[in-house]
Amino acid sequence: MKKLFLALCIGALSTTSSLIAQVADSTVVDTSSKVAPSRGAPMVPDLPKEAEQPSRGIPIEQEAKEEKEESGSLKLLREERLKREILEGNLEEAIAYPLNLETENLSSFQVLDSIADHNRFIFTGEDHRVEKFNTTLETKMMQYLNTKGYQYYLMEAGWVSAYMVNRYILSGDSAAEQILSTYYSHNFFEMFKGLKLTNDSLAPDKKITAVGLDIERDAHDNIRLAEVNFGEILKYKVQERLRDFGIKATIVAKNIGYELRCADPIPFDMEYTRDLGYSAAQFILNGGSGAMVSIQNGHFVPMYFQDILDPKTKRTRVRLVDPASESFFIARRYMLRLNRADFDDPHELAKYAATCGISLEEFRNQFFYLMENDLLYKHIGNGKIELASNDSNEAYKPARKESKKKNKENIDDEIVN
Repeated sequence: MKKLFLALCIGALSTTSSLIAQVADSTVVDTSSKVAPSRGAPMVPDLPKEAEQPSRGIPIEQEAKEEKEESGSLKLLREERLKREILEGNLEEAIAYPLNLETENLSSFQVLDSIADHNRFIFTGEDHRVEKFNTTLETKMMQYLNTKGYQYYLMEAGWVSAYMVNRYILSGDSAAEQILSTYYSHNFFEMFKGLKLTNDSLAPDKKITAVGLDIERDAHDNIRLAEVNFGEILKYKVQERLRDFGIKATIVAKNIGYELRCADPIPFDMEYTRDLGYSAAQFILNGGSGAMVSIQNGHFVPMYFQDILDPKTKRTRVRLVDPASESFFIARRYMLRLNRADFDDPHELAKYAATCGISLEEFRNQFFYLMENDLLYKHIGNGKIELASNDSNEAYKPARKESKKKNKENIDDEIVN
């Protein structure tokens, strides 16, 4: 099924906002059969020509004289007021199709078929003063549009909010439910509950998914990654993947950034920062400017902004870690990770496959791509890195009980002898 998109952007269209506000006190909504019949069509039908110049009960000559005397701003205000009166006066003509919100039968939403069949996005507007009505209408509208292939709910919210909504409406996560019920109003939370009930009855590839559109940026136009809860997202994704193998794991997300940066300095830290401060002071006293201080091979080296800034983005170039360096290789050896030795040893491979509850061949099919994309093995292949010993997890394996028992027997023999 083609995947289409549903966007509900608050206050996006003033015309539809007006229509919704007028019928907010009723549970049966009228909406025009002419509403956006095709891409780019107006949301409100053309107004009758006789309504374009409503009579004010004033002689034409006097009205023309008043218009000349009006200032530009007052004239604009008057024109806007007249347009609003015309819109309200023709509201009854503009709404002619009943939407029944009291029943579970969604057949009345067939008025949207002409829009849904020819568009990938549907935007709606709403009046914030009728929140309960809006959320009820949106829920039922999304339920109906889902039957037409629309699966994505574009929220006027950030990534983290959409992530929490998905945790609730897709899997019923109790922690996400508590957060949403606290953060959002009762009516909006009821809408999320409605989406969850809808998803519970849908196949996995048909479920409605929320997408956050709001992106916060700092003063330098960088995305505020601190606002994205990577720890919770990673935790959820790992648990989701483990569930595929029937493994239940308790994971606690912890951001240790401040703990690492606020640790007591060691002698190396004190020496390094002292050298940087001294070099920076000397650079300024010698008339230097527009550079970042660095110590390279024991010597002060100014890194000028004009050299480290990307001319296109006007930002500092991203410096990538060199995976062929000794420092990266040393850090990598402290990581617990799959390596080629695990795939070369059938006994090790069998243990991993048994833990996941799949065959050896299936385990290889799912995870060997990690070896194929591992830069360490690519650099070994092109000669940039040469290992003195095989890369393996042997050092992290616990000692076997048989070995411990044998060592104890040897010690006892030595004592007796």
